[in-house]
Amino acid sequence: MKKNTSLLWMSSLLLLTGCGKYSSTYTATLFVHNNFAKKATMHFSTFKGRMVFKLKCDNEKISYTATLGAGDAIIYYDYQDEKKVLFELHEGEEINSSSEAITSSKVYVIVEFEQEGQDGKIDFNVSL
Repeated sequence: MKKNTSLLWMSSLLLLTGCGKYSSTYTATLFVHNNFAKKATMHFSTFKGRMVFKLKCDNEKISYTATLGAGDAIIYYDYQDEKKVLFELHEGEEINSSSEAITSSKVYVIVEFEQEGQDGKIDFNVSL
């Protein structure tokens, strides 16, 4: 019985943490995030760490809008096993832009704050 319970616990933990290439690790307050096939968002009062989104592209671009009250962030994207800077976000900045056309079907978007960021909104949309 003890062995079965341990096995069930370990299986549940694996399902919750996932087996992706990147993992999200962060501390945040008033944090709301969503991740759909073609859209991802994160809005927060405070955030420090890494948030990873997985998007599906088919020769499409990632459009993004972002605002940040305080702090600095680097946003990367990884497709075809190559991690590149998508954009940098700095205190008081507003950004509205898009990436190059992405030929891979699976794209990771990685949002990284080394220091605490405040009052941020970052939205990603995949489109032609």
